[in-house]
Amino acid sequence: MLMRWGLLFFLLCYHVFGKETASCSYERKIAVLVRPDFLGEISLAYRVQRAGNNLGWNTDIINIKEFKHFKKNKYDFIISLVPGFYKHPKCKNYLAIFGLGHHYFRADGQLMKKYRLYDGYLLTYVPNADDKYFNNRKFPYMKWYPTSHIQDYRQVDPKYLFHLCCAWGNRFEDEKNKKLLCLLDQEPFMRFYGKEMFRTLYPRSYQSSIPHESDKLSEIASNAGVVLILHSDMHNANGLPSGRIFEAAAASTVIICDKNAFVRENFGNSVFYINMDASAESIYNQVKDHMNWIQSHKATALEMAKKAHNIYKTHFLLEDQLLRLGKFHDQLSKNVFRTWVSKISSLCLSWINKIVALFCISQNTTIDALIHPIPLTVAPNIDHEYSLINSVDFHSQQNLFCVTYTHNNKIFFYSIDDQHRPHFLQSFHNPVARLSEPQHAAFSPDGEKVVVANWTNQTLNMYQREKNGLFCEQPIAIISSPSALQGCKPHGIAFSPCGNYLAIAYGASNNYERGIALFQSGGAHLECISVLKNGALTGTPKGITFSPDGTCLLVTFGSPDSLSIFNIENETISPVPKQIVEGANVSISRPEDVKISADGRYCAVTNSDQNTVTFYNFDRYSNSILQNAPCYTLRNPEAQLSFPHGIAFSPDGRYLVITQFGPIQVQETGDIFWGKDMKSSEAKINLYLMGSQGLPGNPTTIVDPEILTNQ
Repeated sequence: MLMRWGLLFFLLCYHVFGKETASCSYERKIAVLVRPDFLGEISLAYRVQRAGNNLGWNTDIINIKEFKHFKKNKYDFIISLVPGFYKHPKCKNYLAIFGLGHHYFRADGQLMKKYRLYDGYLLTYVPNADDKYFNNRKFPYMKWYPTSHIQDYRQVDPKYLFHLCCAWGNRFEDEKNKKLLCLLDQEPFMRFYGKEMFRTLYPRSYQSSIPHESDKLSEIASNAGVVLILHSDMHNANGLPSGRIFEAAAASTVIICDKNAFVRENFGNSVFYINMDASAESIYNQVKDHMNWIQSHKATALEMAKKAHNIYKTHFLLEDQLLRLGKFHDQLSKNVFRTWVSKISSLCLSWINKIVALFCISQNTTIDALIHPIPLTVAPNIDHEYSLINSVDFHSQQNLFCVTYTHNNKIFFYSIDDQHRPHFLQSFHNPVARLSEPQHAAFSPDGEKVVVANWTNQTLNMYQREKNGLFCEQPIAIISSPSALQGCKPHGIAFSPCGNYLAIAYGASNNYERGIALFQSGGAHLECISVLKNGALTGTPKGITFSPDGTCLLVTFGSPDSLSIFNIENETISPVPKQIVEGANVSISRPEDVKISADGRYCAVTNSDQNTVTFYNFDRYSNSILQNAPCYTLRNPEAQLSFPHGIAFSPDGRYLVITQFGPIQVQETGDIFWGKDMKSSEAKINLYLMGSQGLPGNPTTIVDPEILTNQ
C-alpha cells in the first residue's frame, strides 16, 4: 500500500512538473545584446541568430545603446555579449565572458561589482576552484564558446591563405606581429581582410572588409581554402580559443594556427601549427613552408580539413550549445516550490526503487542495474607460466582490446564476437617487441598506435598499426624516461581524447619515487611537459585517465587510498587537486585502475584488496564526482573477482573488461608476491555486459582455450 501511494505521488509530480523539464527544445524568444564597436561579438550574435532559427527560436539582436526600446518585449532570456550593465527586468539575463580581459574584471582579477548581478554566466574560461564569484551556486555558469552554427562540409581548393586582421590586443600592436604580416604581404598566396585601415598597412594582399551580418566570412574563407589563425596573448596565456578556430573549421578550410592549448587539445593533428615564440622571419618561413606543403599534398591537407570540420560539428556546434543553454535556463527558472517537490519526488522514487529491489531479490529475479554482475566470459591466462595480467585497454572504434602480461613480457590482442566471446588476434613477444615487464598499454585515440609502459627499464614502447589492421610487433620508437622522472616506475597510462597528450602515473610501490606526468604526443615522439613528484602528491599513484573533455586527470592513489582530480591548465598539471574522493563511505581500498564509462556518466575504480569495482556518478560538465559514496558496486560472489586490476569500457558502451591477478599475497610495504606453485590459469580476464538486459541468469562461460591459443 505504501509503495502504491509513493508511486501515485511521484506520477502526480511528474504530470504537474515533468513537462517543464522536458521542454528545452520548444520554440523560444531570446535576445542578444551587442555594441557597434565590438565586431567579433556582432558576428557571433548573427551566428547565434542563425543557429536559433535552425532550432525554431525567435532571436532579436539588440544594440545596447537602444536597449530601452526593447524593455517592454517579452523574452525567455537575454544573452549579453558585450560590456555594460543592461538587464531586462522581466526575464533571466546571462553574461558571456570569453576571457580574463579588462572589460569585466578589477585589477586584482575579481569580477567588478556591477557584473555580479546577472542571473547566470556563460564562460569560455574555467574559474579557479576558490573563485567566490563563480561557485555554480550563487553565481551559476555554463561553458560557452564563440563557435559557429551548422554548416555542411564542402571540399575547398587551398589556393590562398585567408587572414582576418584584428585591431585590438598584441595582434595589432606587437612589432613582431606587424613584421610577420608585412613579410606575408609580399606573398602571392596571401589574402588579408578586415577594416579599411589595414589596406595601408598591407597594400599588396589586402582585399576588403567583410560584413559581419552575413555568412560572407565563411564563403570568402572557403574560397581561399586555407586560414591563418593568430590568437592574442590573452587567449594563449589562458589556453582559450578565439572564434576564428570555429569559423575556419565550419568553413571546411585547411587551418594554420599558433600553438594555442585549446586548439591543440581539441583539434589535435587536424591543424598545421606554427611556433610564435620564434622570430618574425622564422614564423614567416613556417607559414610559407606549410602553404607549400599543403599545395603539393592537397589530398592529405583536405583530409585534415575534413577532420577539423567533423570535430567542430561533433563537439562545438552552436545549435547544441544553445540547447544546453536552454536546459541551463530551465534549471535556473524553477522556483523553490518546484525544487522542493522535485526533491520529495526523487526521495520517494529512491525509496520505491529500494523496496522494489528488495522485493525482486527476495523473489530471486534479476533487477535492472548498471552492469550485469555475472561475467559473460572468463578468459584464463593461456601461457604455461603464471604472470600478472596488468592492464586492459579498448581500441577507440572497435570492440578490440589489448592486455599486458607483465612477467611473461607479452601483449595479447583480442576481438569480441557476436556471442560476447573474446577471440585471439595477435600477440607481441620478445625479443622483437623489446618489452621489459610491461605495466599498462594504451591505444591512441585514432586507433593507429599502441604505447606500452615498461616497469624494469622505465621506457615507453610505441607500436604502429599496419594496413591489415594488426599492429607491427617491432616498436617504431622506444622512448627513454626523462631526467625529471629517473627513479620513477611507470604504472598507469592514458591518452587524452584528442591524442595530443599522454599521462602517466609513476608509483604502484612505496619503494620507488612517485609522480604523475603529462607528455605531449606527436608522431613517434613523446615530450614531457609537466611533472608532479613525491611531496607534491598525497600518496602513491596507481591508475590514471583523462576526463572526457581532456581538461582534467583522474588519478587513484594508495597510502592513503583515494581518487583525486587535477585540472590541466596551459599544458600544466595543477599542483592542487580540484577534488579528492576519500573516506570510509567512499569504498576505495587499495585502488588500482580508473576509467570513465563510454557515455561519460560514471567513473569506475578497481579495488584490489576488497575484490570490488566501485562506480561513481561523474559530472562531465564540471569534471567532478557528484557524491563520495559509490552509486554501484560490482562484488563477489557474482563478479568472480580475485585481485581486480586493469579495467576498460568498450567504445560502444556495451562491455566492461577487468583483468585480475588471482590469489596473490600483499606485503606490509605494499609489494605483492606469489609462490612458485601458482597456477598460470589463476590470472584471468573477465568480460561483463553493461546493463542488466542481455543474459540474466546465464552461467559464466569459460572461454575454450583453442579460441585463445590460435597463435
